[in-house]
Amino acid sequence: MLEIRDIDVYHGDLQALHKVSVTVEDREIVTIVGSNGAGKSTLLRTICGLLKPATGKMEFNGSDLVEQPVHKIVELGICMVPEERKVFREMTVLENLEMGAFTSRARQVKDSTMCWVCEVFPTLETRKSQKAGTLSGGEQQMLLIARALMSQPKLLLIDELSLGLAPLFVQHLFETMRQLYESTEIAIVLVEQNVRAALELADRGYVIENGRIVAQGEAQDLLSRKDIKDAYFGVASQL
Repeated sequence: MLEIRDIDVYHGDLQALHKVSVTVEDREIVTIVGSNGAGKSTLLRTICGLLKPATGKMEFNGSDLVEQPVHKIVELGICMVPEERKVFREMTVLENLEMGAFTSRARQVKDSTMCWVCEVFPTLETRKSQKAGTLSGGEQQMLLIARALMSQPKLLLIDELSLGLAPLFVQHLFETMRQLYESTEIAIVLVEQNVRAALELADRGYVIENGRIVAQGEAQDLLSRKDIKDAYFGVASQL
């Protein structure tokens, strides 16, 4: 589905990613873990076209992503849930959801998709007329995921699913991700600081540090590695 080969990405003169290679297969969850500033969000922003690699290749179902503008990448079936809960605060929940269905393919099935996302997140059904900026942090995260699902994605990129949320809400969101994985054909790339929870959810994982992939493999294998436990689990358990 997604194949990234040896990309270098810069923020101005600063190199943020160094020869990064990542693959995502159909209907799998891949998690990208690492410390703050390691390059996780930069990788997602590059996949969805907000940043452009200086070198390397990126393909999605055979289509070259490197030269595609953001809206074309969404039309191909890639949608991102950004960090920091960037909802349209002055718009209602319903209007936010409708904004997610802006591609022609998504507009054709907007009503049925709306019913489905409200089944996935029933809280949003009762909040449709409420301004998005008045929702709690967890509800805004629900809305962001639902808005992305309205675009009918084939690949869903989620940047920091649990950041700043209460533990019970985090558990609920991870359970929802598992339900999406089990009931749809959507592949998911999850960037997450809660390393244990992310690897327990995922099929495969990549560990990124200082802009470089330093470990990769089956999620369960990464979970059992002592170096990863020592580096991350103490931090993750506090989130």
